[in-house]
Amino acid sequence: MISNAFQRLGELAASAFDRVEEALAKKLAEFNDADQQLTIRFYYAECRHIPATEQVTMLIAGKNSASVAEAAARQRNVPEALQFALVQHCQQHPEAMRALALNANTRPAALAPLVEHTNADVRLAVATHIGRRMLIRENELDGEKRVVFDAIIEVYEGSFAPLLVPVCKDAGQIRSMFDQTMMTPSNARLFVDNPYTPDGVLLDISNSPTPRLMPGGSEVLRDLKKLLGNRLSRADDAAAPEV
Repeated sequence: MISNAFQRLGELAASAFDRVEEALAKKLAEFNDADQQLTIRFYYAECRHIPATEQVTMLIAGKNSASVAEAAARQRNVPEALQFALVQHCQQHPEAMRALALNANTRPAALAPLVEHTNADVRLAVATHIGRRMLIRENELDGEKRVVFDAIIEVYEGSFAPLLVPVCKDAGQIRSMFDQTMMTPSNARLFVDNPYTPDGVLLDISNSPTPRLMPGGSEVLRDLKKLLGNRLSRADDAAAPEV
């Protein structure tokens, strides 16, 4: 009974594989251009379980084609070797780089060279990826995530604030981001809600006239006043001599 079930499963898998191969052959027959054919092959690469080394060879052959690069980068699970190959050979294709950066499974180290990419959307995608990954504990990847995070802070842009400020635990980096961020109520809220924001930044927000003049600013400043009061109270308690 069990052997018959396994045989049936094997037959179904073989049938599905044959259908994929038939569909691929029909698609390839519609195109004569080599890059178009490579693009089609990448669309089928994951379901056909194409080895990473073969995918890297395919990519290098079509590295000058935006469609090839995008098809490779838009796979649900891009093999690690292909991730690094994409960044090495295809940075001239921003949509492919953006797709790779927005893939939650991309290894952080592969994205390191994209921190200073010439395309703003690519840089934002890298900041988005790293900001989200910093919320996840991944012992084997925490070191390289930190390296990429620190590199992004070095080239920080104000649009990164919602992505990076909430996950930052370094007072110096928070100060650096604050100095380069437009002080709107929503941005002020990011710093107020981060428990690692240093007192100096909080005081600068409280003294800034900008949030007071914008919708939502009064609520942020009210919460900020309460936060500063609590911090001052804790500091006084810590400094009080023991009786």
